[in-house]
Amino acid sequence: MKNMFNVCLSKNNGFSHNDVNLMMRIADIFHKIGIPANILGYYYAREAIAITSYDRDVITAVTKLLYPTVAKTFSTTPYCVERAIRRAIEVAWARGDIDTLCHYFGHTINSNKNKPTNSEFIAAISEYITLRSMISNESLK
Repeated sequence: MKNMFNVCLSKNNGFSHNDVNLMMRIADIFHKIGIPANILGYYYAREAIAITSYDRDVITAVTKLLYPTVAKTFSTTPYCVERAIRRAIEVAWARGDIDTLCHYFGHTINSNKNKPTNSEFIAAISEYITLRSMISNESLK
């Protein structure tokens, strides 16, 4: 399986240290909220969040642009990407700690553990990473 993180780690691939750093930040958040690395949705969501971190406009065209872009990267279909990301979110909400989920998703969490939509999930983590980068004066690009 070819994904951006593996590509980033190979030699002379054109990806910068910031690309690897971004993927590591996303992976760290996934670990904290309870998304295991052994499900496809982990990789698809990580790629979608990375893309959205670089280009905020894609979040307004999730089904028309973001899912097809991720699907092409992983040689799969947009439907499979959408479903796998939804499953990853379901796993996080079933296994994750409510306080940790509230830290990243704030108002989208309630006592019944209602989960965010795929686009809400992607946008929230992307925004969190972007704002944290601004605070620490790191560049995503």
